[in-house]
Amino acid sequence: AVFFIMVFVALLLADLFRQAYLVKTENELTI
Repeated sequence: AVFFIMVFVALLLADLFRQAYLVKTENELTI
């Protein structure tokens, strides 16, 4: 059970980092 929780959290973190990276790159492109 713990393994699945760790995988779920890892996927959430990866998605958050991906969204933050996309927002950062878009902001840099618009400037």
